[in-house]
Amino acid sequence: MNTCSKFKKISTAAILTILSATSFQSFAGTKSNYSVSNSATHIRGAFGTARNSADTKQALHIGDRGTVVTVWSRTTAGVVKSCTTSDATLMRVLRNATSNSYIYVNVKAGKCTRANVYRGSLFAPKVL
Repeated sequence: MNTCSKFKKISTAAILTILSATSFQSFAGTKSNYSVSNSATHIRGAFGTARNSADTKQALHIGDRGTVVTVWSRTTAGVVKSCTTSDATLMRVLRNATSNSYIYVNVKAGKCTRANVYRGSLFAPKVL
């Protein structure tokens, strides 16, 4: 094997090692902010992001009255949207949200029609 071939093998190995290390580092400790957003069809956001926001408007809330759960949101622009559900499955999903969760709720005519709750290290926790 000539010197050029050895150099190419070493260079390729070094580049792959560096890329692997930097790729790992770019994902380690990922922290993301998900501001409150709502539209005609959804409410979404992370509780920690809403709590930690610099504005005084952003808010996200799940209210549980036993037989009915309400999701309420207010965006940075002050736009309010809410929905309610008495569907047992949706209520169970929403009850699994924590203060560090991200939620995505589909809304139709004031009713929550689908709910997703996500928990994980990438969602910024609320700072007291």
